[in-house]
Amino acid sequence: MTGILENYVLPVVCPKCGAQIQKTIGWFRENNEISCPCGTSNYLVTEELVRIIDELEGAIGRLMRPTPETQARRRVHQVPARDKPRRAYER
Repeated sequence: MTGILENYVLPVVCPKCGAQIQKTIGWFRENNEISCPCGTSNYLVTEELVRIIDELEGAIGRLMRPTPETQARRRVHQVPARDKPRRAYER
């Protein structure tokens, strides 16, 4: 499942050397082991993180969904599109 936060970057700090490694949320959905340039491999428990991200994306999606009032306003202000563009002499 991909979501609107898929390319958002989260930092991971190596517990051995303190290096900060940047990974996207999409990466966390697919992986649970991260390697640091110092040679340390860190295993991450990503299930809870992915669950929280899924809940957050659902909440954002609900916020972005138009309300019935805004949908009604849009219908009132919509102008029907013409099939053919008008020519200069038709205006």
